[in-house]
Amino acid sequence: PVGHGTAFDLGVTIDLYNQVRIGMAVNDIGSLTWDGNVYEANYSATVSHIETGGIGTESIDKIFDAIAVKDDLFEWNGLTEKKTNLPTVWRTGANYTGLKKLTLGFDLMAPLQKLPGSYEQMVWGIGAHYNPYGRFVLTAGIGGGGNTGFRMPLGISFEILPGWEAGLATRDITTLFKDKDPYLSVALGFLRFGFGSYDSDEKIEGQ
Repeated sequence: PVGHGTAFDLGVTIDLYNQVRIGMAVNDIGSLTWDGNVYEANYSATVSHIETGGIGTESIDKIFDAIAVKDDLFEWNGLTEKKTNLPTVWRTGANYTGLKKLTLGFDLMAPLQKLPGSYEQMVWGIGAHYNPYGRFVLTAGIGGGGNTGFRMPLGISFEILPGWEAGLATRDITTLFKDKDPYLSVALGFLRFGFGSYDSDEKIEGQ
């Protein structure tokens, strides 16, 4: 191992009338201390002048070639250890199960620190879980933010035999129809099984 650290999450969930569930949490609270093969690099330089006919007419490599640098200094130092904080995020979400055969939900996640590994901006998502028939389930939604832009997840699953399911899903179906911000993701599952039974229409005792 090249380091050690500690992290924890804090969260709370509220259940209202067995139909609305709201949750809030702060995730990845903590830090890591690196103590093996740790180095720190620093680079400084003075730009003497730039020889170019105007920005916007050259490619980016030509612009860098036009910058004349003097007195540049690169320092590479070994460290005993270095401590870094984890990219802590705040997350909240809710779902509603009061509609027959349909579950609705949303999720928000916001970075609390600007660190390597943090999201650039808040991530949001709205989704639905629809069960029109006993053995067929359709999931769909929309989302955006973070580092991937707008996306539209879509998935289907069906029960092959009692207790056995198969499904196919993607995190962004619009990738097939756009050139900007592609986000290719496909998940395929076979033979997921469970024990026992659950009747979503069964009334909860006391209601």
